[in-house]
Amino acid sequence: MQKETNLTVGQWCDRWFCENRSRWSGSTVGGYRNLIYRHILPGIGDIPLAELTGDTVTSFYDSLRSQGLSARSVWCVHLLLRRCMDEAARDQRIPYNPVRLCREP
Repeated sequence: MQKETNLTVGQWCDRWFCENRSRWSGSTVGGYRNLIYRHILPGIGDIPLAELTGDTVTSFYDSLRSQGLSARSVWCVHLLLRRCMDEAARDQRIPYNPVRLCREP
């Protein structure tokens, strides 16, 4: 089966969450759902996976902070996005994980 090459960040994060949720506890599922669907998808979900850059991610974090999200919550978004993009890189959907180029918020 040929891999889709035009996935957006939102489509990938949604797929990753749905495929892995059975592996996590209920509280983890709830926390990840919140971070993905309340913050990641509205903020950068429309960006094609292959076009996500470290600068885009850093601007996204700045935007979350300017909207009043706590430093700890922005850090949690960062950790989850990094984990999700690690999987995209392992699956060869992107050549590398651009989130790893960002300083931790």
